Parts: sequence; C-alpha cells; structure tokens
Amino acid sequence: MGKINFSKKLEEANEEFLKNSNFYDMQMDPATSKIKYAILSDAKFMKLKVGDVLNAPKSQIEMIAARLAKFPSEEITQDVTAANVMDLPLTKLSRVPGSSISQFIEQIPGTFLTLVTDEQLKELDLSKVSKDQVEELFGYVDGNTEVQRFALLTTEQVQSILFKLEGKYIRLISDVQLPQLDLSGLSKNRIEELFRYVDDQEEYQRFALLTTKQVQSILTKLEGRYIRYISDKQLSQLDLSGLSKNRIEELFRYVDDQQEYQRFALLTTKQVQSILTKLEGRFIRYISDKQLPELDLSGLSKNRIEELFRYIDDEQEYQRFALLTTKQVQSILSKLEGRFIRYISDKQLPQLDLSGLSKSRIEELFRYVDDEREYQRFALLTTEQVQSILTKLEGRFIRYISDKQLPQLDLSRLSKSRIEELFRYVDGIEEYRRFKLLSLEQRQAIKNYLRPAFQKLATA
Repeated sequence: MGKINFSKKLEEANEEFLKNSNFYDMQMDPATSKIKYAILSDAKFMKLKVGDVLNAPKSQIEMIAARLAKFPSEEITQDVTAANVMDLPLTKLSRVPGSSISQFIEQIPGTFLTLVTDEQLKELDLSKVSKDQVEELFGYVDGNTEVQRFALLTTEQVQSILFKLEGKYIRLISDVQLPQLDLSGLSKNRIEELFRYVDDQEEYQRFALLTTKQVQSILTKLEGRYIRYISDKQLSQLDLSGLSKNRIEELFRYVDDQQEYQRFALLTTKQVQSILTKLEGRFIRYISDKQLPELDLSGLSKNRIEELFRYIDDEQEYQRFALLTTKQVQSILSKLEGRFIRYISDKQLPQLDLSGLSKSRIEELFRYVDDEREYQRFALLTTEQVQSILTKLEGRFIRYISDKQLPQLDLSRLSKSRIEELFRYVDGIEEYRRFKLLSLEQRQAIKNYLRPAFQKLATA
C-alpha cells in the first residue's frame, strides 16, 4: 500500500464519513475502505450505478447507505429487470418495487440487499435467497438494527427462510412472528438455538409464545431444559403419547418434588392414560388423587402397580388404593399380592369377582396378624363370592365362612378333607352348632364325607 496523504483525505472526506470512521479506516487500502465512497463528490456519487457497487464489501455498503440517505430518491422511467439493473443509478434504487428486485434476487449479494428500504424489504420474495445472503442481509454491527429490520418481515417471508437461519439469526425472529410459524421441519439443534438466551427466564417467556400446535409439532425434539419450558397452559393441551420414557421424565424433572407433583396434576386423564405404561418410580406416584380413579390400569405390570401404591407410610398406601373403582381393582386383581392385595378396601371387596384368584392369592387377601380381623374381612363376601372360591379354601380360611354365608352354599364339590376342615373346631359344641346351620339338602350332599358323629344328623 502506498503512502497515504491524511491531510488531503480529510479535506476530501464528507461529514458522514467523519462521523462513521476511525483511524483504522484512514489507514486501509482505499479500494476496500469506506474512504473510497466517502471522498467522492456529490456529483460523482450521484452517477454511481448498481453495477459499480454490487460487490462492494460491507464497510463500503454501509457508507453508501449513509450517503444515499442524504439524497432525494429519483423517479424510475422503465421496468427494472435482471438485464438492466446493473445500469440503474443508485439514487433510483429505492424506487424499484420489491417484487421487481425479487426476480433477480439470487444474483444480488446479501450485503448489497441491505440498501433496500424497509418498504422494499417487506415486498421481497426471500424463498430463493441462500443462507449466506440471509446472514449478510441481516448482519449488522448494531444488534438493535438487526432486530428492527428482521421484525419488518412478514410471516410468509420468515417461513421461507426459516431453515436457513441459525445461531443469532434464528433468534432475530420477533415475538409477533414466532407464534405464526410452522416449526415442524426444524431440527433439534435449530429449535434449541431459537430459544437459547443468557437468561433462563427469557427462554421460558419466549417458549410460552408458542401455540399448542407449534409445541406439538416439535415435542419429540425437545429435551433437557427445553422440554421443561412447556408452559402450564401448553402442557394440558398436548398429546404426550409419542414421547419416550426418558422424555416424559425430563418433562417433569425439577429440583423440587412438590413442583413435579403440581406439574403432573395439570395433565388430563387422557394424557395420563397415554403415557401410563411409560411411568415408573416416583413419576407414577405423581398421578393425582383426582386422576387415579379415572384411569384404565389393566395394562400395567405387577411391578408398576406396586410402584403406584408404594409409599413410606402404609396408611397412605391404603388410602390411595381406596380411591380405585371396583372396575379398576378387578382389572388388576390377578397382579396383586402381599400387602397390596390386602389394600382392597371393605367397600371394594364385596363387589369383586374373586373366582380367578389362586389359592395362595385368596389366602393373602385374608391374611392379617389378627384372626378376628381375618374373620371380619371374610364376612364381607357375598354368597356368590364365597361359592366361587370355595374349593380353594382350606385350613382356617374355610372356617371363616360365616353363619350367614354357610347355609346358602353348594357344598357338593368339596372333598372329604375340606368338609372336615369346614367343621373342625376345638370345641365339639361349636362343630355341632355349625353343622346344624346346614339345610337338609346341604347335609345330604355331603353325608358320605361326614364323621360318624354327624351321619345321623345328615337326614335329621
């Protein structure tokens, strides 16, 4: 680079250049520095054509824009096309309709497009511009200018360049534009860039602008903190069935367990049902007391059912199980064992079909520390229920048949040993009293299995 005459440059430089330049600009090669167009006289500047500056670097385009603003816009007398645009005087550029520029927009560097006015920008068809053109078009030194210029775009324009936006450029989408866009085609990385800010609260507020339809369209691409940005309002309207187990857990994973519980309570019964088989551990216990009685639990495995009712406090487990309807208990009855089958309430028990239970499950259903409690529980059964499990009863359990239940049973299918157990008591008087409860028909049905002491009574 040759020796620069600073005095001469300062004399030739216009006011706009002095306002927008620094010492570095003065040292640069005039071919690439702002000075090239700053030192032009007004007469020479007004003779510049589009072709003269089309590929000018960004610093020079900024100077050209500053100088153009000082000149009145000239009328154009002919249609501007790709064939004649290069000969168009710069001072007439602002009069060219955006629709005309759109016809040859692919040939125009994005940096040059920054010269278009706000009105022209709104009319441009941006669907054919490249990613580089988009970034050059909105790549201003001043972040506020970038935001303001991008905010001028219509929803259709933003949609047409959406997949070409990344990093800071995708975050230029305004709060007004965002809720109107179809985000379904965005990749996971682009979605995260769209909501990536320094301030978590700002990220949350930004995500809250999305419609339910938008959130639904990107739901399976959300993870980590981004899936937790789904607002309470959005959450209750989403179809969560497509989410994996891990994503569901991320959706409800917070530092505070209480917050997790409150968040889960926002779900509708339909939503909970759609993810029920993917819930485990503490997450399945977040099902609220309101949601629980409305769910179909039949698809749950034995382990999941136990997790659903597993709490530190047995009393809490019992109260939780009592919320279930008879239909729900029936649907999971064969999967209950141990303490869980004993959580069946006194209200639920008389309404259940127990015929499908195995001998061991029946015994677990009535096995308590207190014999009196076992007896009281068994007395809740209807005659039909006792009849349906009669052949599976033995030992003390067959003797829990109450005085009210006994006379109504068909004992004909009982084996000799079971009949003996039915009337085996320490007190012979009690055995006699129990036998006397039987109808004549019942006695005759089992007479061949009776001890001699009862043989005569079988026909009495």
